Amino acid sequence: MIIDSNHDTDRRGVSLVSLRVSEPGWLFREQQVSDVGIDAHLEVVDDSADGTSARNATGRLPAMQIKSGPSFFRYPTDTGWWFPCKPPTRTTGAATPYPW
Repeated sequence: MIIDSNHDTDRRGVSLVSLRVSEPGWLFREQQVSDVGIDAHLEVVDDSADGTSARNATGRLPAMQIKSGPSFFRYPTDTGWWFPCKPPTRTTGAATPYPW
């Protein structure tokens, strides 16, 4: 069976985002079922205000669309990259009840 090189790039991108999200102690929820733009959700977790080791789930669940590979990083800016979204992607992002 031949595996498309995009598969490896996609998996590396998702794995890297999962790793980066876990560094501050947030939770990463990959969208395992077929999706139309939302690849994962984050669950934002804050440190306890009382200085204990307990952490508090905030209830914030930003949605993510994960892009990886050089074609998605063609337009660098001072703060990251500009990604030209096609109309269906903008519609999905605008319709979600979660931050995009």
